[in-house]
Amino acid sequence: MKTIEFQTIETEPTAEEFRLYPDYLVSRLLKLGIGGIEASRAASGKESIDFIFTSHKTGQAEVVASIGRGFFRPLLARLGPRFGADDMLYMGHTLFACEAECRGRKHIHHFSLFVCNEPTMGIWMKLYLYGIDDVWPMRKEVAK
Repeated sequence: MKTIEFQTIETEPTAEEFRLYPDYLVSRLLKLGIGGIEASRAASGKESIDFIFTSHKTGQAEVVASIGRGFFRPLLARLGPRFGADDMLYMGHTLFACEAECRGRKHIHHFSLFVCNEPTMGIWMKLYLYGIDDVWPMRKEVAK
């Protein structure tokens, strides 16, 4: 698993700051907690693609970001290489980690990224924060 350095991005990047979007998605997950952000280019005809966060603890879902439809596929092509999978332009899965603050201390946070950027199979992404060293899951939570 690759450990990455990332830039904390608090506000959603504009079209001119598009290259910052992968770090923005990680920053949002770090702020929101254990769960996942998913997005898909469905045939809805909408001009934007919504990124929907679903909390592992509550199951509640909310839109946490939106990107113009024309920027979605280029973003998907950047996610894999940004997070350690240089050959993941069209589809694949990768695991990565980063160090960030949680409960007043630095901890390693673990992520899982799935991308499908192939028009004949679908255009979507799923980014999950699934673990924080020494914070979640704790041993007794795993045993349940």
